[in-house]
Amino acid sequence: MYKNNKFIIAAAAIITAASLAACGDAKERTISEEESNIVSETPTAADQNASASSDTESIKDSDVKKLESEQESEASNAENTDSEADNTESDNTNSGEDKLEPTSFDVGGLTLSAKELSFKKSVNLKSSDHADAALFGDELYILDGKQLKTYTLGDTVSEESSVELPGTYSRVDTDPYGQIYLSRDRFDSAVINTSGEINKLDTSGILSLSKVMEYGLCTNGGKVTKYEDSDSGEWSSVAENDNEFPENVSAVEFAGNHILIAHKTDGNSAVKVCDYDGNELVSTDGGSTGDDIEAVTEAGGVIAASSNGDLTLWDASGDIIGRLDSDDTAKLLGTDYPVVIKKLFAREDGSILAFCTSDEKNGKGAQARMFTISAV
Repeated sequence: MYKNNKFIIAAAAIITAASLAACGDAKERTISEEESNIVSETPTAADQNASASSDTESIKDSDVKKLESEQESEASNAENTDSEADNTESDNTNSGEDKLEPTSFDVGGLTLSAKELSFKKSVNLKSSDHADAALFGDELYILDGKQLKTYTLGDTVSEESSVELPGTYSRVDTDPYGQIYLSRDRFDSAVINTSGEINKLDTSGILSLSKVMEYGLCTNGGKVTKYEDSDSGEWSSVAENDNEFPENVSAVEFAGNHILIAHKTDGNSAVKVCDYDGNELVSTDGGSTGDDIEAVTEAGGVIAASSNGDLTLWDASGDIIGRLDSDDTAKLLGTDYPVVIKKLFAREDGSILAFCTSDEKNGKGAQARMFTISAV
């Protein structure tokens, strides 16, 4: 069932099961010991006889040592308790001071609600700039620049493997056969075939691939080129800006038999829904800002897009349903600060899976988070 791509330059790298020690830096805790004051009374008169000193209240040396020993034991137990708590926090992404309850929102007659997916261990990223994600069945691929991590979706999201990549990429996607494509604007692309071999491609730019047929689009400098897999097994360009697709493109995604193209026109961002021949089916109207759309999908008759952490919804006709700004989107997801929505996935039940990143408060790196968003 799997196809060989002849345009691939052979270079092998097997994805092996390599555990990611991706736990967050443990919070430093200092346990201060209580100071004990030992008070001794002195004789009240100079002429008291020596026997009166036996009546003076004091703490014997043996009692002092016993008290100090008890205090040391209590401090040690407290340190062990804090250490266990730190380990628990590093293993649980959802632990932390920013954990809030998600808030439901009524938007244009729809009720939006969200639930965070729990990672078994936190997913720490070097930065949000080169972070992306792709889905193939229950397999979740998270890209972090020069590293690709594989996870399995379930009650908790657990890491299966990690592989170092030959270059830095900003986009990951999959084809109908489960091959993994890595790309970056104006840079050469690569593919990881089903045997785990990494091979370079003769294409440059952001690759977006259909999950139902051998068809893809490459966005390079805001211009879209269509690619198809020919009978020879080689991908070739079959159309480039011949009025099939708009220019100034910021994001391209496939949703079933539709192509969603986010672009700018007259300074405003919009989404065109096209068929595989490039024929426009729907164009969104209103609700967008001047910011580039970073993530877009279509699920349950709703077109959803995000830029700078906000969330805009249109109906199947392209009419605006409503928009949440970044602060309200953060409340919807249950975070106390805005996150960046990097990718939106349509699920079979009509819900949307959102891959998000949030910068660490110390400014070093970011953290990956996943949310399920439902609209009823």
